[in-house]
Amino acid sequence: GVFRFDGLHQQKPLFKADSGAIIYFNRFWKINGVFKTSSWMYSNPESKSSLPPEGEWTLEGSLETTAGSAPTVKLVDEPFRSL
Repeated sequence: GVFRFDGLHQQKPLFKADSGAIIYFNRFWKINGVFKTSSWMYSNPESKSSLPPEGEWTLEGSLETTAGSAPTVKLVDEPFRSL
């Protein structure tokens, strides 16, 4: 899905999809299927960058509901690429 900037969390951008899913930073970048930052479905544990890393993420989550293939993230809004 498409995620849009929705504010800051841990001094980094938080992105939200129309479905309620979020991409957020808390020690490393994470994706959750709901607007909740205390758990996650997918992660990129090596990333500490200012924006979510592009490419395939891992199935390493805090929830047992992680399923299917790992998502792929692609940044498409040019203003964010300069952060």
